[in-house]
Amino acid sequence: MEAYHTFINEWSYRHPYPWDFFNTVERVADQDLEWFWRSWYYETWVLDHAVASVDDQGDQVVVEIQDLGEVPMPATVRVILEDDSELQEVVPVDVWLSGERTATVTFDTGQPVKEVVIDPEFHFPDVDRANNFWEPSH
Repeated sequence: MEAYHTFINEWSYRHPYPWDFFNTVERVADQDLEWFWRSWYYETWVLDHAVASVDDQGDQVVVEIQDLGEVPMPATVRVILEDDSELQEVVPVDVWLSGERTATVTFDTGQPVKEVVIDPEFHFPDVDRANNFWEPSH
């Protein structure tokens, strides 16, 4: 919100270009977001994270996430356990920005896993949500 307010205050009654907005957001966030602007504003790339594998080892579960698209975004991974409790980790965007196409997240579970889901709150426009979900086969 701070970036929006700053932008509005600095550019009211003027004629900003898109990069004026981008520069304001980066300045307020104190981050280089070129990867974000390029992915969402200058390209026609898609976001597609997928659950590649789940290795349930009893007290731990190892989840491998694949980045099948071109858009680098963080991946929220939620594990739902047999008692319906939830564990969650985020694969940071830096993993994908470094060129990796897979990331592994390990959860200490203490019980069997009922399901694994990427982006459980539907925050990102993933092009193929069918591969964001895993359930054990019985």
